Amino acid sequence: MALSANELADLNRSEIPAQTVTNTSIGYLLNKCIATNQPFVVPRWTTLNENYKILAEESLGQKASRDFELKYFGVGVRGSNCVGQDSRGVSKYQVNQHQPIDANLFTPVPFIARPLTEDLDSFNRAKYRMRTVEERNGELYAFYWLKLIDFAKYNPHEVEIEHDPITGEEKTNPYIHTEDNLKNPQPVPLTSEGTVPVSNLYVNSSAILDCTLYQADLREMSLACKIYYNDASYASVNELGVAYGIDVEHRGAIAGNGTIQYTEVASAIFAHYITERDGRNALTNTQLNNALDHGASAPMLLHTVANSSAQGQGN
Repeated sequence: MALSANELADLNRSEIPAQTVTNTSIGYLLNKCIATNQPFVVPRWTTLNENYKILAEESLGQKASRDFELKYFGVGVRGSNCVGQDSRGVSKYQVNQHQPIDANLFTPVPFIARPLTEDLDSFNRAKYRMRTVEERNGELYAFYWLKLIDFAKYNPHEVEIEHDPITGEEKTNPYIHTEDNLKNPQPVPLTSEGTVPVSNLYVNSSAILDCTLYQADLREMSLACKIYYNDASYASVNELGVAYGIDVEHRGAIAGNGTIQYTEVASAIFAHYITERDGRNALTNTQLNNALDHGASAPMLLHTVANSSAQGQGN
């Protein structure tokens, strides 16, 4: 029997993954402290602030966990490596997966680079965080390394997903809680083999973190890579990180030896990484869609012919 298109895709993903997702251990720990309203102690060598030397010491130590927000993202360009060529001379790439202890992207790239004399105005600066001032080719530039996530499509909700084991297709519908769920929950009996029956029906808590980059963003990134790395082709995104942090007011350098007050992020800690085998180039695309479902799936345990144990996955 021939495999369906979805089954072939699953087979290819299992042999040569096209994308990996890694959740950090410190992100999990911070999430626990937020959920229980307990203080969180930020260890050394865990924050982007230490890497970029912005509010580095102020970002460490005990913090009120509910001051943190998961609303920042950064991008990078070493989500994969070329591992050689096949017999036809076609380059083969392998996705690079993060460790849960990693505190930064493999090779981050800035979203924005502006000469200090032509820095962003206050309206546009408010969309970014982690502003550094560095010299390139004898000129001082402001670089911006984190961007705010767009929550317009966040829409937290529950969905019911029915998986067709033959075609691989999935049907999704809103999940509606019933009175029986509350007043008359029933245990699931085991099969005759003594296993927990697993159906092809799942419930999922879904919420969209929109990290999409539009044409203007991509042109800015290409220019920033040209200035920072002296190579605009570095703007070929195949790595993304989602971070917690605490917004604070901060004063930073501007042209003429002056300073300006703006909103910066302290205690910036990556919670999730996504790496991809194939980079998406800012020079040849008008939009990079990065709509991340910040959810978790759990199987419904029902009477079926399946004999596998229950499993769930998610962030």
